[in-house]
Amino acid sequence: MRHRTRLISLLTVCALLVVPLVVLAQDGETEQYTSPDGFLTLSYPAGWVAQESDFLYGATIVNSQDALDAMGELEEEAAIPSGTVIVEVTLASLETFQTFGMPMEEGMAPEDMLGVFLDFVTSPEGGPPPAEGTAEAGMDMTAEPSMDASDMAATEEPSMMMTAEAGMEMTAEPGMEMGMPVAGEIQTVEFEDGRTAAWAQVEYPGSSSDAYLLYEVGEGVYGVVNVFTAEGELTDDIINTAVQIAASVQFAGTPDLLVMQAPDVEQSDVDPGTLDGNALVDERCTTCHTRERIDAQDKDEAGWTETVDRMISYGAELDSAERQAVIDYLVETH
Repeated sequence: MRHRTRLISLLTVCALLVVPLVVLAQDGETEQYTSPDGFLTLSYPAGWVAQESDFLYGATIVNSQDALDAMGELEEEAAIPSGTVIVEVTLASLETFQTFGMPMEEGMAPEDMLGVFLDFVTSPEGGPPPAEGTAEAGMDMTAEPSMDASDMAATEEPSMMMTAEAGMEMTAEPGMEMGMPVAGEIQTVEFEDGRTAAWAQVEYPGSSSDAYLLYEVGEGVYGVVNVFTAEGELTDDIINTAVQIAASVQFAGTPDLLVMQAPDVEQSDVDPGTLDGNALVDERCTTCHTRERIDAQDKDEAGWTETVDRMISYGAELDSAERQAVIDYLVETH
């Protein structure tokens, strides 16, 4: 799940590309996305484009075909270009969250689940490294979401009653690390069918402005919707569009389909025992984290395997032998 989402998701777009910022579909028109397996369906504004997610189970929706075509061309830390809107819809089971080290439990309220999720995506250990930038302690980033009903909703699409309050404050903690994301106050929105989604804004200094929504799609299935734009361009209408998309999500599969599989790694015939796990940690793992943060962890083999595989899914370059050498080293020494 990204961030960049992300859960995020790890998507970037061409920094030289500038497209008009068109938020809502004209005349409320929508299109429907159906996943290749037929289990996931959702509605999105007409004129936008949607495709299957590359990372976890879900869909990526972008307000421009050119922006979608340009994804992945630059480094992951590249800032989102002005005018681009990206919505990532990810479906997860409790096991999916737990695989990433998030202590989600059955029966948790959406607000509590989102709180755990935000701790994960805003933590240096939780997600991929944020873009270059500065977040000063005590800075005040205030958004005033009106959350008025969107013109996008088609008659067959669920509508919802907004319960978020205006005047959300997002204040960085004193001593916050340079470039670390800043999470705002968790708020709620109620869909027409009575389901409640929790949402909050997150600023990634120098990179993007985001909002995350988390809610229950069906029994044992949860939706995480991440909408992000260029820094400072996340408006009330864009957030409302993400809410409308979230409310339209339907899933006909089972939670078992959402369990995260081990990442693909390049196979190697090298004996892991001949490799220096300590040197590999220094070379490959400290691009995202300090060595001190790694050394402070105390996990068993299952815990380190999950952590290393998660880092590979984020882009850590380890072949099968190097992966095993790192796991063996960490298990033996931590």
